[in-house]
Amino acid sequence: MGKRANGEGTIVRKANGKGWAGAITVGHDENGKQVRRYVSGSTQAEVREKIDALRVQREQGALVRTAHDSFGDFLDKWLAYKQPHIRQTTYADYEAHVRRFVKPLLGGNKLGKLTPMHVEGMVATMLHSDRPPAQVRRCLKITSMALAQALDWELVGRNAAERIKPPKVKRNEMRVWTPEQARAFLSAAEGHRYYALYYVALATGMRRGELLALRWADIDTVARTANVGRTAVYVGGKLRDSTPKTAAGNRVVSLGQDVLDILTTHRLSFGYGELIFGSRAGTYLNPSNVARAFERFCEQAGVPRIRFHDLRHTSASLLIRSNISVKVVSDRLGHADSSFTLRTYVHVFDDQRRAAALSLGQMLSEAGD
Repeated sequence: MGKRANGEGTIVRKANGKGWAGAITVGHDENGKQVRRYVSGSTQAEVREKIDALRVQREQGALVRTAHDSFGDFLDKWLAYKQPHIRQTTYADYEAHVRRFVKPLLGGNKLGKLTPMHVEGMVATMLHSDRPPAQVRRCLKITSMALAQALDWELVGRNAAERIKPPKVKRNEMRVWTPEQARAFLSAAEGHRYYALYYVALATGMRRGELLALRWADIDTVARTANVGRTAVYVGGKLRDSTPKTAAGNRVVSLGQDVLDILTTHRLSFGYGELIFGSRAGTYLNPSNVARAFERFCEQAGVPRIRFHDLRHTSASLLIRSNISVKVVSDRLGHADSSFTLRTYVHVFDDQRRAAALSLGQMLSEAGD
């Protein structure tokens, strides 16, 4: 037997004495088991040359175990592998995109024969079918993640999706109300069962999911705070509690006395269960019903129609214009860092900077008052 260093393979004479045989480890399968390639030749030198050639290919990433599974079968295995390690909502997102788009468009190809051209075809087909660019980007991202895992498991020699250029996504324009518009909207909604929901959204900047998951037990009337530690998300077509995406999402939000008074009135009239903003059956409010009522009140108030999420932006804008520090605004909104807040609301801070461009005479005059 020709004993070689680890990773360089082994060479032995055949049992019948006619020629030589060699073997080298080329990788490991998804279960961690070694995958070996075998060669033979009439001389030891010939086998050594073949082994060395395989070793070079292995180090270049060109030598992997042939993947006979279809990409669709592999995606099922990948999802099962990922499920215990990711949030339930993240898994649901992966599974839905794989089931609806990636498998129908790419799943029939053999994993080992999937090429960048196949992936480009998926992107083009989705765009030509008028799928939103953000959805196409998501499918491309998931495909790339799955193939990266296949590469780690040494099932493929390259990630066929990693160099595909994703489509550009046009960011939704942030629209916020002025204080006068916010007051007009609240006046139009006053008396409705959703009034307190809209009021608290504007006052605290909480996300819709955080508001829908808020319980009466989360309110501390003595400390005048709300403990935000849950969010309502869709999983399998139903709203369920989930944890915030980041640690910063778990936070305590200070409440003004006006908010506490609004909540007290709301509880007397519409307190149907443990959820503050629940249905008459004590279940989650239907976000579609909330949105329809929101649009109706926008029209009645004569204010620009914005998204419900823009109430959060309006709240942040009002805080910034009231000279609340960016750190406090960031903490209140549950942002992971203040720099994100600065980037998101740069236009508001630009207004502040322009307002601060006082002449020296004005500054000296105000300082002397």
